[in-house]
Amino acid sequence: FGLGVERLISWICKLKHIRDAIPFPRTMVRWRP
Repeated sequence: FGLGVERLISWICKLKHIRDAIPFPRTMVRWRP
């Protein structure tokens, strides 16, 4: 399926954006889009 953990959490919790399901940002500099 290729369903990542973040996508699974966002689907279960019915979040609008996958960004809300990610526990920590990709880098320390980019913590906001």
